[in-house]
Amino acid sequence: MQKIIKIFLVLLLFTSYSFAQIKIHKTISIDDGLVDNAVSCIHQDSKGFIWFGTYDGLSRWDGNNFVNYNTSSGLPHVAIFDIVEAEDSTIYFAIFGGGVLVYKDGIIDTINTDDGLNSNFTTELLLQKDGSLLIAVKGKLYSYKNGIISRWGEEYNFPKIIQITGMIETNDNTLYLATSNAGLIKIKNNVVKIIDTNNGLVDNKVLDIKLQNDNTLLIGTQNGISKLRNDKVTTLKNNGKPLDEYVYNIFCSKNGNTYYATTSGVILENKNGIAYLKELNGLKYISVMSILEDQNGTIYFGTDGGGVSIYYPEKFETYTNKYISPSTFVSSVYQDRSGMYYFATDNGVVIDDGKSVRTLTTKNGLSGDEIKYFFETSDNKIYISTYLHHLSYYKNNIVTKSPNIIWRNPNNAKSIAENRTGDIIVGTRYGAYILKDKKVSLLRKRDGLANDYVNSLLVTNDSSIIYGSHGSGLTIYKNGEYRYLTTEDGLSNGIINILYQKTDGAIWIGTDNGGVNIWKDNTIDTIDVAMGLTSNRIHDITEDDNGKMYISTPNGVNIIEHYADEIFIRTLTKDDGLVANNCTLNGTFKDKDGIFWIGTGNGVSKYNPSKDKVISTPPKIYVTGVEIFNEKYPIKKLKSEKELDHNQNYIKFIYTGINLSAPKKILFKYRLVGIDKDWVETKRDWAQYTNLDAGEYSFEVKARNEWNFWSKEAILNFTIKPIWWKTWWFRVVAVSIFLFGMYFTVSRRISKLEKERKAEEGFSKRLLQSEEKERERIASGLHDSLGQNLLVIKNRALLGLKSKKVEAPIEQLSEISDAATLAIDEVRQIAYNLHPYQLNRLGLTKAIKSKITNIKESTAIIFEEKIDSIDGLFNKEEEIHIYRIFQEITNNVVKHSEATEVVVRITKLENNIIVNIKDNGKGFNKNLVNNKKEVGGFGFQNINKRVSLLNGTIRIHSKYGTEINIEIPITRNTD
Repeated sequence: MQKIIKIFLVLLLFTSYSFAQIKIHKTISIDDGLVDNAVSCIHQDSKGFIWFGTYDGLSRWDGNNFVNYNTSSGLPHVAIFDIVEAEDSTIYFAIFGGGVLVYKDGIIDTINTDDGLNSNFTTELLLQKDGSLLIAVKGKLYSYKNGIISRWGEEYNFPKIIQITGMIETNDNTLYLATSNAGLIKIKNNVVKIIDTNNGLVDNKVLDIKLQNDNTLLIGTQNGISKLRNDKVTTLKNNGKPLDEYVYNIFCSKNGNTYYATTSGVILENKNGIAYLKELNGLKYISVMSILEDQNGTIYFGTDGGGVSIYYPEKFETYTNKYISPSTFVSSVYQDRSGMYYFATDNGVVIDDGKSVRTLTTKNGLSGDEIKYFFETSDNKIYISTYLHHLSYYKNNIVTKSPNIIWRNPNNAKSIAENRTGDIIVGTRYGAYILKDKKVSLLRKRDGLANDYVNSLLVTNDSSIIYGSHGSGLTIYKNGEYRYLTTEDGLSNGIINILYQKTDGAIWIGTDNGGVNIWKDNTIDTIDVAMGLTSNRIHDITEDDNGKMYISTPNGVNIIEHYADEIFIRTLTKDDGLVANNCTLNGTFKDKDGIFWIGTGNGVSKYNPSKDKVISTPPKIYVTGVEIFNEKYPIKKLKSEKELDHNQNYIKFIYTGINLSAPKKILFKYRLVGIDKDWVETKRDWAQYTNLDAGEYSFEVKARNEWNFWSKEAILNFTIKPIWWKTWWFRVVAVSIFLFGMYFTVSRRISKLEKERKAEEGFSKRLLQSEEKERERIASGLHDSLGQNLLVIKNRALLGLKSKKVEAPIEQLSEISDAATLAIDEVRQIAYNLHPYQLNRLGLTKAIKSKITNIKESTAIIFEEKIDSIDGLFNKEEEIHIYRIFQEITNNVVKHSEATEVVVRITKLENNIIVNIKDNGKGFNKNLVNNKKEVGGFGFQNINKRVSLLNGTIRIHSKYGTEINIEIPITRNTD
């Protein structure tokens, strides 16, 4: 009886300690976009996408986004039973009730009864070594190759099979068929052999078969697992008993582990034996139907109602026991020299010695139950810091309060250290307590500390003691001297949470809001969020055996690795398997086996760096879509035609990087060659460009995984065509028209210039003729008038001298006087015609008025005049031009107009004068007058020339009478 009781107690103790650690930390379901939560099959294709076949459709996943297919998007039916892929990337789906779905490059086709199948209830597919597809349909087999379907295996004498549930072809061309009622069928060299319960098979209802690397065939049945090797059947057992499990699916991983999907969870078989993954281990749903290992070693469990559970083998584990759950706040974790683990919680210290789990609380002598921090001294005392209470230590299963430390106020140990002589240093908010030979002293600011609030402590390799303060940086004590390191010396923040000395001697300083400072050789470097940290608040710093630094923050753990001269930061968060992101202060610890224990506000995670293998394969990157003006554009069309119209220049490129190991950590770089000079780095999966000009473009994008490996560029080349009037043919036409126009314009210009040259020559000739006529007139006047009068004077003088009459001289003198008077008048008239003397004597205004008076006295024309004074407004040359213009116009009026009345107005304005001459004559044809050959044409040419020299303008209106209006700008002459 006592023996029975002892056994019962042992079992009770074992049961109380055997807690299922959580190993599966991630699930995807319909809430994340999966088409259905009952996942019957899983496949990763050659492009890296994962396909999930369910009982209600098909999902394709790139790690972040789902593309779902159902009957509305081309599926003949929604229940997917199997997925295989050919070497040419064609994917075949066995659809129960829909035949076989064929998918390639987004194009969907089907193989069904219309093509020769006896039924559309397809259950299994196998791609044979000869390239043919073997299709299992209602217990019968069909071969599909080059578009032709034929019956397969009719020559064999198969037993009556209800359903084929699995097919395998081995390297020696042996074909195995799993059946739902007849056990296992083996076909080799055209010989059929039945392996069933008579041969030792655990059950004749076989649900799946898989081949291990050592040519052992694994057989999953409804009542356990059998193994076939060298034609001998054995049964998989656990603790000496066959596994009574309903096995849906079998998977052999790359690391040698074998996974069995069953109705009661996942069975894991490896060299250490048998283990289970159940709901207590994080499995979302107990019944598992499908298993896949992706290219990075991540395992996917497709459940029968809970979606897909994602497992990172042996990488992360959530530690639990009866005192610690995923909701427990764990401030700190420590492993002592004997191997026992200590966990600081809000309800005391939890101790795990590998055999049992117990707690220490105030009932055991602790001064408080809210535990913050542990420190082990050289004499194996475990000092325990409790919030706002005295310090205690634990040794030989006894808790002892530290009686020599009397807190000045409610206080607690923020940090603990031990120097080379065995003195214990306790950092508090009111100074640092030194425990030496059972004596206690208090070190404060007045004694040399930069600040009384001591947040962190470090005894360095050279026996220096570094005090990290809450606001004043560092105090460094060595050989009786103090020195200080503050923000003025380069610290990014004065609040120091953590101090750690790396193996290379550098001091790593974790600040409260300034990231990590690295102090070495009197220089300070900083690593912060700008360089990749998840937070600038540092809660712990730890180093692994390879020199990698682990920086715990309120937002996950940052692993800092040095790749050459570049610092590379990788992160561990809840998405990777961490139980929570809110890592606690002093909460990270590396144990003797190199396992990291990470305390958080929601439990404890165990992280095994040796199982976190470097993934050197970069993400696969694809340009998956294009939008033009925010509307989808067929990317296949763009890839084939490579052209867009000129108005299709607002483009959004959508791309996918497949990084299933850490899909949220993928980083992209893209550029549009011809627009972007450098790569643009982003976490977005799209890039947009607006108002692109016509031309040739190349969009390039690449992706980086969490291990800093970059993919090659995915490239999309295209051309934006120019608008029609910018095309080459239009340019040819336009250039031709332009050249013709230039030729026509130049020809016309040359012709016009030639006409103007000839007109100018004509004008010059007429001007010379006019001058010659003027000379002739002057000569004629001098000869006929003045000459005759002078001859008369001469003759009269001679007659007077020769005459003997006394009165003769007097008579002759009288005649001579009259003749002289006429000669003087003739000379005056000739001189006036050459240059009007009134301009110099009277001024321009009176000269014009004098001209009008002369005309009135010599003609019957009535003049009405209103002339403002314009004297002094122009220089002498300009006055002559104005006078000659007026003279030419009035001469034309007298000679040609037949007018009886003339109105003359000269108006002075601020900046110009206006000459207006209007008559009631017969008018004239301006076109005829402008023809230089017509009478009066030369006079108007002369007028136009003089107006142009004055920078003036002339307007002529002649219909019923003539009106001439001339505007001349004033030069403000001061001569």
